[in-house]
Amino acid sequence: MMLDAVMYAALFELISLPLFGWLSDRIGRRPLYILGALFTIAFAFPLFWMLETKSIAVVTTAIIIGDEFRSRHDVRPGVRIFPRALRFARALQRRVVRISGLGSAGRRFSPIIATAMVGYFGGTTGVSVMMICLALITLTAALAARETKGKPLT
Repeated sequence: MMLDAVMYAALFELISLPLFGWLSDRIGRRPLYILGALFTIAFAFPLFWMLETKSIAVVTTAIIIGDEFRSRHDVRPGVRIFPRALRFARALQRRVVRISGLGSAGRRFSPIIATAMVGYFGGTTGVSVMMICLALITLTAALAARETKGKPLT
């Protein structure tokens, strides 16, 4: 069921990536990051409530919604899709030195921490709290960033 849900989310992404790219050209990358972080905060608990139903339709919907609206849609149509950390570093207009490797290294620990949280809390509450904390970090960074609307990413 989960593999099917992830497959449907990937198919949906074929449509949504160009759409969110167009939207980032219209309203800017920074607002999309802010909206994505706020969505992640709001959806952290409902995501797991939806998964716990074990209903194929509800689980698939949860995976599609969670994948589509988290803070990552800041690419423009036709532009090479950089790793998220690199795109955000460029949005902050700082010199980028191995930042994409740093982002990858940080993502490697999330499943380990999430598994430990499930064991400690006896359920998904800890994972939801972890998602909210990470989204708050993203929100803080996005609020501090300058908008790059109308400026090339390359």
